[in-house]
Amino acid sequence: MNDRSYRVLIADDQALFRQGLVRWLDHQHDLSIVAETECARHCFELALRLRPDLVVVDPRIGGIDDLDRLAALRYRGAGPAVVVLTSSARRHEIVRALDAGVAEYLTKDMNTGILLDAMRRVLSLPGGQAVHAKELLQRHTDIGWDAQRDRVALTARECQVIELLSAGMSNKRIALALDISEGTVKVHLRNMKRKIGHRSRVEIALWARRRTEISPNEP
Repeated sequence: MNDRSYRVLIADDQALFRQGLVRWLDHQHDLSIVAETECARHCFELALRLRPDLVVVDPRIGGIDDLDRLAALRYRGAGPAVVVLTSSARRHEIVRALDAGVAEYLTKDMNTGILLDAMRRVLSLPGGQAVHAKELLQRHTDIGWDAQRDRVALTARECQVIELLSAGMSNKRIALALDISEGTVKVHLRNMKRKIGHRSRVEIALWARRRTEISPNEP
């Protein structure tokens, strides 16, 4: 972290929790609370008007559409990174939040020090890396691991795609690296999602790292 002070907007409909979070964060030397709200629509309006560096939101105050709108602000030049802070650690909710473009997914039962470190990581690193979200998804992967998934056989090309995906490459970069079309990359990803049983790029990458060996069957 540098010496600058980051401006934070808090959105949560649990008044006691929200007010406690506001007081705690406002005591940090590098964070300043610019506004708080319990309304999804008001949160979006405040984010547009105040241009905070970080929006901390519990998506249960609205819906996934509101999360999509908030996360889209970053790509419209308004600038705030969006962090989910909620009580749910359900796999599908984490995946939907990451797909919406949030920088990190945090849970309300986290240690305060870890929570603060995660927020600072989002503010100091482009994209924030979603470290905690990936850890949560990894736990779901480990819990759901079974012999059937462990015997999944990928083609040689699928192994190449998953290796590049795990390295953080976009579909376009994977296509260029393998000299195939971007549409073909999407087909391979769709096939892998069906075989593995995971729905997101992050989960596929975690699955690949979890396995010690991926054995292709045929080209």
